[in-house]
Amino acid sequence: MDTPSLFEATTELNRRPKCSDWSSKVQLLCERFWKACEDGTATADVLEPVIALLNDRDTMMLVQLVIPELRGTPTEPLNSPYKAAILRATESIRAQIVRVESTTQADYDSALYRAEKDIYYEAEMHRVKLLLHHNNAFSAAEERALHLLMALNMALVPAVSHAALPIDSHLYGGDFRSRASKKQEG
Repeated sequence: MDTPSLFEATTELNRRPKCSDWSSKVQLLCERFWKACEDGTATADVLEPVIALLNDRDTMMLVQLVIPELRGTPTEPLNSPYKAAILRATESIRAQIVRVESTTQADYDSALYRAEKDIYYEAEMHRVKLLLHHNNAFSAAEERALHLLMALNMALVPAVSHAALPIDSHLYGGDFRSRASKKQEG
């Protein structure tokens, strides 16, 4: 695509946001402009409309799928002043996207949500006890073994970490058959 058609396509996409197949047009246009920057055929008149297009968070996330240099800080030096100008102009929007991507669930946990997770964890512990032994009676060592087993294998870690609890070696990875089946065999 030559420079005049790049300019026309960019201004058309800026004028008609979110038209049919807009996402694929934006990706294709930005990919072609990026290649034109590499070839040295891009001109300054196309730069401003492209930057205007990329100053939207959703558009930037869409374009980052096809232009890896826009995903983070480029590791290699850029070979085009236009690429450097785009990176400088979109630095704040790219930083916002990185912050959103690095957000974890713990950032949103409230006291009520953690309490609900603990309740679900205790309910899951009760269900496991019933499935394994057909009753809720467990010794302290078996209780620690189940906490460790659930923390390691099912990723159900409660607010209080049970991973540091000592465990008897014969219980961890040992025989978790029900007590009734053990009595029948023994």
